[in-house]
Amino acid sequence: MSTDTTNSLLHNMSAPPKSVVAYAGLSDLFQDGGPDLDKRTSLQIKNDTLFGTPVRFTLDEEWRHLQPRVILARLGVKPEQSPGVDPARQLTLLIDRRANELPLPEGCAVIPESALHSVLSRDPLTVLTILCKSSETVWLRTKTPSLFAPIERSSVTLLIPIAFASRIPEVKR
Repeated sequence: MSTDTTNSLLHNMSAPPKSVVAYAGLSDLFQDGGPDLDKRTSLQIKNDTLFGTPVRFTLDEEWRHLQPRVILARLGVKPEQSPGVDPARQLTLLIDRRANELPLPEGCAVIPESALHSVLSRDPLTVLTILCKSSETVWLRTKTPSLFAPIERSSVTLLIPIAFASRIPEVKR
């Protein structure tokens, strides 16, 4: 790479991006929710059709405000006594391992909760995994777990794509 090219690339690195990426491939499935709603919620799915299966994960109240060391003990995992190994790191590793075992895609949309949605698992580690790797809008298998998530909320509903929901016998479709 020439010096001029390198300098022009470095110069552009501090400028804010001006590209806009948009996907309208499924836009015919939505209708305008009206001018009173903000842009994030102004589209509603036509005919209340969901392209996937909503599955709710709920953490029992007694697990919500626990310290990592207590969570490990309740899960039957002995906290490591090695120097430099802290219980939060050990719990994070357990959550990452469980995320890799779940029969879910790499990412799922997080949707508004309803008591009508099936509950897939009451297993505390599975529910912690879903909560700790979910934002307000998406669950990501490779997301760095946030151990504060179960304190902020105790339940989340994922929209599991049809191809994956069919692999999970416990899911009611």
